[in-house]
Amino acid sequence: MIQLKDIVYTYPGQNTPLFRGLNLRITQSKKTAIIGQNGSGKSSLFLLIDGLHKVQQGKIYWKNEELKYNHKFLNQWRQRIGLAFQDPEQQLVAGTVIEDIAYGLANLQLPKAEFEQRLDDAIADFVLQELVNLPLHYLSLGQKRRVALAGVMALKPELLLLDEPTAYLDRRQTHNFMQELDRIHESGTTVVLATHDLDIAYQWADWFLVLHQGQLVMEGEAEAVFSQRELIEDLQLGLPTVWQVWQALPKHLCRSEYTSVPRTVSELNEKLSETLTQHLSQSRR
Repeated sequence: MIQLKDIVYTYPGQNTPLFRGLNLRITQSKKTAIIGQNGSGKSSLFLLIDGLHKVQQGKIYWKNEELKYNHKFLNQWRQRIGLAFQDPEQQLVAGTVIEDIAYGLANLQLPKAEFEQRLDDAIADFVLQELVNLPLHYLSLGQKRRVALAGVMALKPELLLLDEPTAYLDRRQTHNFMQELDRIHESGTTVVLATHDLDIAYQWADWFLVLHQGQLVMEGEAEAVFSQRELIEDLQLGLPTVWQVWQALPKHLCRSEYTSVPRTVSELNEKLSETLTQHLSQSRR
């Protein structure tokens, strides 16, 4: 879907490149998490993919079509790719909720009926009906995130990039937001999030890309990535809580080659309950 080949990029005013020959691929339909410490290049990667920053060397492809930096091409490119910043304030530009969601749509010059339908759908999908006429500065951070995401999704992107989407959200807001991401994924949009929150990434993603100092050092499914304990420790990433608890349990009790590793707290509790019940039943025989 998206391929980066031999990317070199240096921050303005810096001498040392952040990306030095970076190669990676984002696959359609997979829920992908890009993980790494602050400064590893996660946010910059998204800005390059969206065309907001320009590579100094290398090429970026969308389904074999190379990214070009002229105005007309970038407008078409960004209709396919939606980007939600870590701070929603950076992309909320209008006075009220409904005006902000409509802002991007207006640039598409859609027929009136389609414009109104997309606007109504975005408001309904993100449960913003009671907020549509409110000024943006009245909203909580969680509500602003929903408005920003509604504005992006109204454009019907094929790929959605989310930079630290759960930052500053409480547990309930995070749970609700991740449910919204699942709904977006199920609707056919490929979702990629960049995060340093390993618990969120672990419970949600199908595929992991691990960045360190601008380099892709590892990629794979959850078990393949987090079983590389020494490398994870060298990168100072830590390990997801559920993974740590599961790995700390006695292997004979509930871990075997036939047992899949739980991804969420509820899955962990369920597996513990099942295996403990079986263990007690066998010990009474």
